[in-house]
Amino acid sequence: MLIVYTVLGFTVLEHVAHRRGHSATDAAIDAAVALLLALLAVRTLHRRPTAAEGHNGMASRMLDAPTISFWGVGAIAMLVNFSTLVLYLAALHQIAHSSVDLAEKVIVVIVVMVITLLPVLGPLLLVGVLGHTAHPVLARLNAFVGGHARQITAGVEILFCLLLVFKAVGELS
Repeated sequence: MLIVYTVLGFTVLEHVAHRRGHSATDAAIDAAVALLLALLAVRTLHRRPTAAEGHNGMASRMLDAPTISFWGVGAIAMLVNFSTLVLYLAALHQIAHSSVDLAEKVIVVIVVMVITLLPVLGPLLLVGVLGHTAHPVLARLNAFVGGHARQITAGVEILFCLLLVFKAVGELS
């Protein structure tokens, strides 16, 4: 899914007006993304708990599922993961309009993709390195993240919101 978003991002964002140096257009884009992240953070912190938050029904149904099912669930999860998509598309906007050559842009996009996929790649690497002994570590990590998912998500959204606000203000000065 990230590859699809990357292609769409580069084709759409390539046509957004952009000037080198300070730009009111870039400031407006940064401010709009910051506003969207702030709204997502408020929604994250104020939405009602769902039945799935107390019990992970999807995980229990996926225990015996074929591998292709995991790809499908992951693709759907990425489609509705708005905070990640907003941040990812904002990064693509910056990369698309940077002054570096195409090879360097490709390297940066790959790095951004790896960073975006760290929540998926981290546990896989941990299992690859530690084998079955990774289970207790992953169980504790799952319990912590599951218990604090809203706070973690809202914190990341607010952090990037503030960074984009400062960047937008810097673009106008």
